[in-house]
Amino acid sequence: MRLTDIVSFRKDLLFNGAVQVGWCETDPPRAQKAAKYYVFHGPEYHGVAQDDFEVGSHKLIDTANFTLDILKRITGEIADEPFALAIAGYGTGKSHLGVTLSFLLGAPDSKIAGQILSNVTMADSSIGHQMQNILTGLNQPFLVVTVNGMQDFDLGGEIIRQILLALNQRGLDTGVLEDLRPRFKTAINFTESFFAPLENDFIKHFGQVSSVKDIVEMLQTQDEVAFSKVSTIYEEKMGSPIYAMGKESLHDFIRLTKETYCGTGKPFASIVILFDEFGRYMEFAVQKPHVAGSGALQQLFECVQAYGDGVFFLGFVQYELKAYISRVAPELREDLNRYVTRYETVRKVRLSTNLETLMSNLLEKKNQAEILRRLKGAKESPDSIQASM
Repeated sequence: MRLTDIVSFRKDLLFNGAVQVGWCETDPPRAQKAAKYYVFHGPEYHGVAQDDFEVGSHKLIDTANFTLDILKRITGEIADEPFALAIAGYGTGKSHLGVTLSFLLGAPDSKIAGQILSNVTMADSSIGHQMQNILTGLNQPFLVVTVNGMQDFDLGGEIIRQILLALNQRGLDTGVLEDLRPRFKTAINFTESFFAPLENDFIKHFGQVSSVKDIVEMLQTQDEVAFSKVSTIYEEKMGSPIYAMGKESLHDFIRLTKETYCGTGKPFASIVILFDEFGRYMEFAVQKPHVAGSGALQQLFECVQAYGDGVFFLGFVQYELKAYISRVAPELREDLNRYVTRYETVRKVRLSTNLETLMSNLLEKKNQAEILRRLKGAKESPDSIQASM
């Protein structure tokens, strides 16, 4: 009997070496598969120990306890600050965990969430049952915003776009939010009214593949890039761009979203912002503030701080925040230090890893009976076991 008759290596679960939180929107089936097969480990299965780090380092926590802790905080069972930063090095599965949390919190009554809870229970039955009880008692999903910090975008616009997309997918009326930014309504009306006579202009800016329906859908989610293109066409034909009016700030948008859609008897329990590669985005924000938005990270912090009873921020970083300062040009370090100083005050934990558990998940047991038989003979010499293969 060959080893391949007993086990096989699941290359498909490697996801080409990296999981991306952006899959939650761009490739849902792939994201669901990643979430379904995420391997948790409990407090008894640390791949590294607290002693491996310097005295005074942040608390080392396993992924099962970490997920339970986050769940308790966003449901108010632990009354504390509405922020958390998880530190884990490159390649340790931060993005994979982010995707998993997105599905667990965004659709806690789904089959995928049930599988995720089963995976937690396999790692630690007590933690799994606690999480099940919390979600069952809540009976509400969270409005999850999953931000990919590896991409370049206007931060406020991206958060607003994702919130509107989530509301539209559930068929909820977003009129109260759209009224905050009437320029998008103007852009939609202009597109619907003049797309046909100005089709060549729209093709010039959007490309051949775009239809009026595609453009309107982007504007309905308040996509800033789409708006900029429509505004350019508008200016070319009308002599002036579409001006911003109303309350444009992220602060007002988050406040109104929380008040309108979150809480008892409303569609969502609260807002959860999962920010993957947060450190890398901080670098980008000071390198290209004209793209990220002036003071965007400051606005985000103040939003979460002000509405912490209904908004929670979870960021994933590779290093201590201060380490990112040395990675940017000297003339940008003072600007980055302002953000670091602000977020440095929030609660931080260091995620432990367990390579053995991860590798075990990649090995599919094709012949469980044979594996058990081999384990019973584990006291035999290695030579005799090898000879029987």
